[in-house]
Amino acid sequence: AVKAFISGFKKHAEKQAKREAKEARDVKETEKRARKETEERARREASEATIERVPRPTSETAEVKTEVKAEGTLEERVLAELNIGVEDEGVVEDSARRAAEVKEATEAAVKEKSNKAAAGTDSETYEGQVQLVVPPPASFEQVRQFQECLKRVDNLRLVMVGGSMDEGALLIVALQAPMALGKILNQMPMVATVEKKGKKLGVILKPSAGN
Repeated sequence: AVKAFISGFKKHAEKQAKREAKEARDVKETEKRARKETEERARREASEATIERVPRPTSETAEVKTEVKAEGTLEERVLAELNIGVEDEGVVEDSARRAAEVKEATEAAVKEKSNKAAAGTDSETYEGQVQLVVPPPASFEQVRQFQECLKRVDNLRLVMVGGSMDEGALLIVALQAPMALGKILNQMPMVATVEKKGKKLGVILKPSAGN
């Protein structure tokens, strides 16, 4: 009986020991899982905290950047337009300068030609009937004033006045004595220049104040 009791007690003790060992292992496993979960949670929280510390671009920041970029683009465009304007102004000024030089050279050539023609007609003596041609765009009033000046010239008589719109006025004068008719005509205030055209004299009148 004693042996049986001892044998039963040992078996009970072994079972108790196994149960306690199993419970101890379960506790360790539970602690291990809990520690692992704690560590993972701590890493996750640390990671989230790092992300929160990094400034995220807000809508206002994006708008400011867009405005700055737009302003930069606008500034570049304005500068480009100003540069184009400066280049265009330079081209215009250069063209205007060349046009002025051409005009000045043309006027000088015309003036020189007129002076030579005037010098030739001034020195030449005329007598008898002479035809005077007043080309367009001389107006009727200018031709009338020219006729009045001719009537005041000594030894000159106005014989006929005619002409057409295309060719201008034709005046025929009779010289009662030899005279330097070209020189006399060039001294009249309304006459710009006198040119010899074959047997005729072309009288260019100055533009009137109204033209």
